Amino acid sequence: MARVVIPGAMRAAAGGQAVVEVEGSRLKQVIENLCRRHPDLRPLILDEDGSLHHHLAVFVDGVEVRAGAGLFAEVESDSEVILAPALSGG
Repeated sequence: MARVVIPGAMRAAAGGQAVVEVEGSRLKQVIENLCRRHPDLRPLILDEDGSLHHHLAVFVDGVEVRAGAGLFAEVESDSEVILAPALSGG
């Protein structure tokens, strides 16, 4: 199962867990399974249309997937998925 790393700001919505093991061969499946287990994470990860929230950066095995394959990025059984609040400034 993939290891999903939950940032500190989202851990309360994940029952206080820093890492959650989740099944799925695509990022979309991993996110859906994570949100089924911890429903309070859904609005923090996904927009209403089901796309990744624009204030969230997602990395699979160290590669940001938002600009690439997005939710259809492949996830291996030993992958690490990191959810990170996107930094912005002006």
